[in-house]
Amino acid sequence: MSHICVSTFVKKDHYQPDANFIANVISTLVMNKLSIMVASIHNEIKLHYKYNISYEKTWVAKQKVIKNLIGSHEEFLRKIT
Repeated sequence: MSHICVSTFVKKDHYQPDANFIANVISTLVMNKLSIMVASIHNEIKLHYKYNISYEKTWVAKQKVIKNLIGSHEEFLRKIT
């Protein structure tokens, strides 16, 4: 799997990254494979950043990336119909 880090430096005093941070980190990963499983993203964050974030936060981050790529579900449906 390719390296997904945006920055190699993460402050160690940062208790938990938020969904926006995670979205920035995983954007390339999600762009390359929209169908990537949330569990896979979760494992990548844990592996690269040593943070054990919640499944929910990981899911929200993936949804943010998808929304940035294709817009809302309604916008996407309007584009393809």
